[in-house]
Amino acid sequence: MKKHLVICACAVALLCSCQQANRHAAASAPAEEPAIATDSVKGSPQPTTSEVEQRVKTIYDDVARTYGNDVMPNQLKDLAPLYCSRDWNQTVAAVNEADKDDEIGFFEADYWIMGQDYQDISADNILVESLHDKEATATLSLHNSGNTTRVKLMLVLEDGQWMIDDFIDLDHDSDWKQEMKEYIADK
Repeated sequence: MKKHLVICACAVALLCSCQQANRHAAASAPAEEPAIATDSVKGSPQPTTSEVEQRVKTIYDDVARTYGNDVMPNQLKDLAPLYCSRDWNQTVAAVNEADKDDEIGFFEADYWIMGQDYQDISADNILVESLHDKEATATLSLHNSGNTTRVKLMLVLEDGQWMIDDFIDLDHDSDWKQEMKEYIADK
């Protein structure tokens, strides 16, 4: 009996010392990072404005490389499949289909560079104006051939990537997607 009491006392002492060690470790542990907000439907992390801003920067860095000063128009890679939404690409395909028999088509200028000619392409002043679930709006200053154009991008989240769904030239009040849809409707 005495033996059992000693074993029980040792077990209680061991448990108490473990609890004391756990309290001490918890008190000296660094504060936990706040939880990331999640989408209540899918449980996925909510996007941040810095993620959208970085995506726009990445896109326009590639635009600047693609439209390098020594690149001829027939050598330009097609950026739309990489950076534009499915709906944007379907709309462009519909415009191209409507134009297939026309000598002069809709695309007299290029929506990536807001013009026909290009030199010294760059973008800066990227600002995410709104971010709601799977849609974002960002503005930037696009520099081309010594001119600066303010551009608004409408972005959508598709397959985990921010994709451009519309280009709006703020200086010339030109909404590319709206104008393409009107052009298709008039054809």
